[in-house]
Amino acid sequence: MKYARRYEGKLQPLTQHLTNVAASCKRMGTDIGHAQIAEYLGAMHDLGKSSDIWQAYLMKDNPKYKEQHSTTAWTVAPADPVFGYCFCGHHGGLDNWDNVLGRRRTQVAPYDPALVLPPPMVPHIHSFAAFLRIKMLHSILVDADIQDAQSFEGRVQTAVPKLNALQLLKLLNAKIAGFPQISELSKLRTQVYHTCSTTGKEPDTMRTLTVPTGGGKTLSSMAYALQHAALYNKQRIIYVIPFTSIIEQVADEYRKIFGSKTVLEHHSNFIRKDDLSLSPGQDINWESPIIVTTAVQFLDSLYGVHNSSSRKIHNIANSVIVFDEAQKLPRASRDTIMKTLQELAASYNCTVVFCTATQPHLSVPAKEIIPDRLKRKLYKDLKRVTIYKKVTTYPDAKSLAVKVRRIKSSALIIVNTRQAAKDIAQCLPVENTVHLSAYMYPAHRREVLAQLKLRLASGEKVYCITTQLIEAGVDIDFPVVWRQMDALDSIVQAAGRCNREGKLITRGVVRIFSFPGNSYTFTGDGQIQKVEICRNTLKYLSGDPVQLKAMTFYMKELAQRLPTKKGYDLIYGRTKFDFPKIAEELKTIDSIQKSIFVVDTPRASAVYKILQEHLQTDNIIPAWVRRRMAQYTISVFQKDIDILTERATITEIEPGLYKADSTAYDRRYGLISSPVQADTLNI
Repeated sequence: MKYARRYEGKLQPLTQHLTNVAASCKRMGTDIGHAQIAEYLGAMHDLGKSSDIWQAYLMKDNPKYKEQHSTTAWTVAPADPVFGYCFCGHHGGLDNWDNVLGRRRTQVAPYDPALVLPPPMVPHIHSFAAFLRIKMLHSILVDADIQDAQSFEGRVQTAVPKLNALQLLKLLNAKIAGFPQISELSKLRTQVYHTCSTTGKEPDTMRTLTVPTGGGKTLSSMAYALQHAALYNKQRIIYVIPFTSIIEQVADEYRKIFGSKTVLEHHSNFIRKDDLSLSPGQDINWESPIIVTTAVQFLDSLYGVHNSSSRKIHNIANSVIVFDEAQKLPRASRDTIMKTLQELAASYNCTVVFCTATQPHLSVPAKEIIPDRLKRKLYKDLKRVTIYKKVTTYPDAKSLAVKVRRIKSSALIIVNTRQAAKDIAQCLPVENTVHLSAYMYPAHRREVLAQLKLRLASGEKVYCITTQLIEAGVDIDFPVVWRQMDALDSIVQAAGRCNREGKLITRGVVRIFSFPGNSYTFTGDGQIQKVEICRNTLKYLSGDPVQLKAMTFYMKELAQRLPTKKGYDLIYGRTKFDFPKIAEELKTIDSIQKSIFVVDTPRASAVYKILQEHLQTDNIIPAWVRRRMAQYTISVFQKDIDILTERATITEIEPGLYKADSTAYDRRYGLISSPVQADTLNI
């Protein structure tokens, strides 16, 4: 008998493994319309394990055996890219076509011909349709293979509930019904909610939801998604958020309504409340009814090559996908992303919603959920601030701080770089100044933000000096906001933190300032062009910058001047793909970023002790340990590493991961480094 694997003295028959994987692949393939192809992939993927040389390797008689057993099935299958990519990549990830074709020509060890099955027909398609078909089928094969291995080893994944959209909608409606309808703001939010719920009955699959900040998009977009899912056979809701700084807030809100078993929060900083690892694969393959994740996780799954991220792609099919703060989707590759999403809607029963107060210019048709008349009313009636369009230039951080100290109320000062936030905060009184930036690890930021909310609620005068991490969706309310000159959508988002609940007798005040030249300014990602277009919009367009007219003008100008087709030609019109090159071109985070694990509290020290134990015994860091570490980890660039290494305040744990001692971290300012970097939180 031939075997597929052995575990703790047990052997799994190869035919059993192939039968199990084929059955799982067929079941999952049925959901995406490719049942026969998926079943064939599952039944044939480990054909190479039937060779005598591989069986000897399994029994440790041939420990130096190097042949890739995944190649064998590819040598006997038709020369269609679907088979080549999926067979060759079911362990090592998706490769480029030259390498896949080269493996077809290699000499493989003799295999059992009785295991060879007749192949199904593969319809000819190209471009984004062909790209997604390969990604979907590869995802199915990887997931089915891993699940069978886990089952054999006794690591069975805990069953997750199916999406019961109507039941969840009842819970959401009950939540909304409990809100007091006293203020005009609450009445407008309820109107938005019911409009979204009603519109969810319509069949359109590419939608926009444009509502001013504070208009209740988080719950309203979920009402649309659940109503739509109930009517159009959707299996899950995927809520995609640009920043980790707000994802926990949104996930907690959904968990309180729908229950913790229904909502899966998936991002780099997430750990379960009981500090245990999730069931095998639960956070990897996205089987839960509601997924709350980041744009980085979502897009790196679509375009990445590693099996750990690719494994979830097939569960994106048959979903309602809501992109919150849609304007934050990567601009350089936006056309490529839009075309991919359009294909998901056309071929894989997805509905996509682009949700924001500052709707970007989209390259694909999408129908607005909010009728024009109501939208105009919302932007008029939800106007709670006055944005002064005059831009005041301050020579340095100290000059700005002197002006800030004259503000009679609490004030939020938002700048473009970490260094600017630190320099301004250092010029203000310690006792009533709060500093926030991505130089502070997640657990520390949450602690500081919670304390800030308590101080504001008590009526204490507080200056908060921070970066853009506070803008998108963070539930905080100041009477005065000052925003460093930036893209217009960033200024509007900053205004959303001013008089957010409409409690002021008069409107809140938003002022725009700048520094001379490029000081305290991030110049990448088309930033110079964004600021120039914003200045022109403020200067030449009459009326309020928050209104739709200004934002539509700005976004149209931006789309015309900045490139949006990065990676497009690597997919469009093709049937064979260079997947590593696509992944590199469309990656959402620069690969040169490093991680610093800060050990400055008893809890962080406890995590570090666990880390050391695993490194000493296994020489690996398990995924659940990395999840715990993420709460105390900061992402930085190489120049930060160079500075801290020279100061001898960090030590390398493994390539790209460092430990910082207490001398490298300050409880007020975070990581003690100096390079000027844009501040982003999007992992």
